[in-house]
Amino acid sequence: MSRIVVYTDGSTKENPGLGAYGFVAVDKDEVIYRSGEFVNMMTNNQAELLATISAIEWFIKKYDSSNLLVIKTDSKYCYSGFNVWMEKWIKKDWKRADGKDVANIELWKKLLVYKEKYSNIKFEWIKGHSGNKFNDMVDEMCKKIWKKKEKKYEQ
Repeated sequence: MSRIVVYTDGSTKENPGLGAYGFVAVDKDEVIYRSGEFVNMMTNNQAELLATISAIEWFIKKYDSSNLLVIKTDSKYCYSGFNVWMEKWIKKDWKRADGKDVANIELWKKLLVYKEKYSNIKFEWIKGHSGNKFNDMVDEMCKKIWKKKEKKYEQ
């Protein structure tokens, strides 16, 4: 069994605005894959969600369910949504505590499918810009992608 850790990030020039999302996959403290993509118009939260979805989709294609995927995100929105809020939203027909519709519902519903189907996906929150080399790496990658308007980046 492998324990693959992915560091995800989303970045926009303005909110909303030009942006990018991506992830860095790590196995035993070695980078094994990087991927990112430019998007013309999105919010920071959409970028963070797309980074998470793309990391999960990459993992599912490459590994079977005996392997563990640990998603490390500096987005409290993604972390809390996946681990805490999602169950409450479902019970309230995708409404927030204040009765308003959940933002980015289609992206959250896609994550729900993965959450229900794959019990080997775990989320961990990490503090952004705190010196974690892989978190810093994905942050810099996303900024470079939207600055260059690079449609797709893989390595």
